[in-house]
Amino acid sequence: MWHSEFSEHLPQTFGLVFFVALAICSLVVIFKREINTHLRADDDLSATQAMHAVPTPRLGGIAIFAGIASTIALSGWSPLERMGTVLYLATLSPLFIAGILEDLGIPVSPRLRLGASILAGILTAFVWGFWVKSVGIWGIDAVLGFAPLAIAFTILAASGATNAFNLIDGLNGLLGFYSITAALALSIMSAQVGAHVLQAVYWMTIFAVLGFLVLNFPFGKLFLGDAGAYLLGHTLVWSAIALTNMAPQISPFAILLVFFWPIADTLLAIWRRLHSGRPTDQPDRLHFHQLALRMIEIRWLGRNNRRLSNPITTLALIPLFVAPQIAGVLLMTSNNAAMLASALFAVLFISAYRIGMKSAGKMARRKR
Repeated sequence: MWHSEFSEHLPQTFGLVFFVALAICSLVVIFKREINTHLRADDDLSATQAMHAVPTPRLGGIAIFAGIASTIALSGWSPLERMGTVLYLATLSPLFIAGILEDLGIPVSPRLRLGASILAGILTAFVWGFWVKSVGIWGIDAVLGFAPLAIAFTILAASGATNAFNLIDGLNGLLGFYSITAALALSIMSAQVGAHVLQAVYWMTIFAVLGFLVLNFPFGKLFLGDAGAYLLGHTLVWSAIALTNMAPQISPFAILLVFFWPIADTLLAIWRRLHSGRPTDQPDRLHFHQLALRMIEIRWLGRNNRRLSNPITTLALIPLFVAPQIAGVLLMTSNNAAMLASALFAVLFISAYRIGMKSAGKMARRKR
């Protein structure tokens, strides 16, 4: 049951967010041809990490941003609630603008996008006044007791996690479903500790993403784009940090389990590129979801059936990224158990990836 100043107008809030996001996504799809021509969306098909077969606008992030921003106009909201939304959008803006520029075809270097993420993190930490104060490990916690170091650690870690959301955005619905399940897990945690304002934020995010998913899954009429991935990553990661500040009994490693999939995939990508002598910011086609897609195509559907194999791969991966999130919820107040679970899932993730790489190679050779 909800017990907060939001409780009187939650249905109105969630409905507005969903329908505004859906309406803007619908407009993008209706004018898809004109948008693709103007933004030269054909160029996306030649990108190293491209996993779609037809030009598709990457403007879903604008719809989610607009859906959340539209709540400022709700008649039932108090001035304090409106100001909270304005401050949230303002602190997010450097990163969102960098993503929008990229989605509109204006190149923004990885270094500048990282700088925008750090700036957004600095604004968030100082405007809202929260950061990581403990990870449940004695030596590290002693360092985090010094606020300037703790703030710097938080900003860098949050920036990395936010960017990780962008790296798993490759299949129809994958990042959308992942964001929904992460928000659900965090919402359950929030409800159990009485952080109902944050619970409302998570559900507002869920309804905004649902408005986008109607046209993104299964056939990918439009994509989130960098702006959408950054928006969702920044919102979920920093609100999770706020949750640990409001409820210190929540295990930091339980939060890590909620974000396990994008973080594990990003760390693996960094190691993979360093190991091969390539720049860490250079894209490739070796992320876990890309490997899974190729295995499904090689074994069952064929490489010319991307319209079907793309959403099927998303459905196949959902249980894999939900499992750590369920563990995070169940172990939310037991840091040692959540730490052990994180290590176990890391071993399983790496093992599954290595087995998948070998299997994909063998199947590809057999098909020749």
